[in-house]
Amino acid sequence: MIASPSPSIEASVSPSPSAETSSAPTDAAEVKTIISFEAVAPEGLSVPQGTLETGLDLPASLNAQFSDGAAGEIPVTWQCAAGYDPNAEAGAQFAFAAVLPQGYAFSEGVSLPEILVTLTPTPVNTMLMAQASDEGWTLSDGKLTVTGEVYSEYFSYWNDVQSIEVTGGFFALSDGMSFSGTITVLESGYFYNYGNVSGTISVESSCYFMNNGTISGGMVSGPVYNHGTIEVVVTVDGKEKFVNYGADILETLGASPTSLWYRVNADGTRAGQGRRYVCKPAKGGIYVASPPAHAEDRDRL
Repeated sequence: MIASPSPSIEASVSPSPSAETSSAPTDAAEVKTIISFEAVAPEGLSVPQGTLETGLDLPASLNAQFSDGAAGEIPVTWQCAAGYDPNAEAGAQFAFAAVLPQGYAFSEGVSLPEILVTLTPTPVNTMLMAQASDEGWTLSDGKLTVTGEVYSEYFSYWNDVQSIEVTGGFFALSDGMSFSGTITVLESGYFYNYGNVSGTISVESSCYFMNNGTISGGMVSGPVYNHGTIEVVVTVDGKEKFVNYGADILETLGASPTSLWYRVNADGTRAGQGRRYVCKPAKGGIYVASPPAHAEDRDRL
């Protein structure tokens, strides 16, 4: 969409260039006749949606050549005849024409300079370019570092987060929300998942990762308490096999992917029968591990 100046662009100037003496001072010596303008830099300008007219930073003056051979600088303002709308759709264009003060006329063929302003989409990851912070967290280059208590549903910059590091703090991914990326839990940190996470999850032994939602895809290292659902890919070859996803946490027995999952202790022993997890087949070679219904049978994976 192009918003152009009025058909008679000279209307933005006083006096009217259609008659050099029109509306000019009575003393003709006071009127300077412009025979050319230097090229405007820039002739075109691209700005993000939402940029106010005062933020366009259009030139405050123009260089002109006069009929008497002299050259000079003329102070100007700029006007968009159709009206500038900073909230128009991306790609909208607005033509701004220079407005000169009184005392100037034009030679034949001379027209007012224009600058075409084009609106571009507002950057999605604006916060990635800088650092944001508040009590208990910082966000820099897409990495959210949590040292206090943070809930994703109340976090204003959630769409800018590419990785999460909980260092001695508490973070909760709220129900109905998703995150795909790197999660690291350090220094007695806590991470509660009520949503859907995927990617690389690394949890130090002194930390706590509670899954009340879904973990799907990626790799897991470290302790995870599972009260939700974990989707994994298993290899079925008729022998004892490791779960490819979170192999250092889960182990499966038997020739069928519907066999039982047991917690593997640090010394290599397996947890008792009362703490087993059933692996149920699902579409696409993905298997879902769900904990027993009884709370007393839930155990650390």
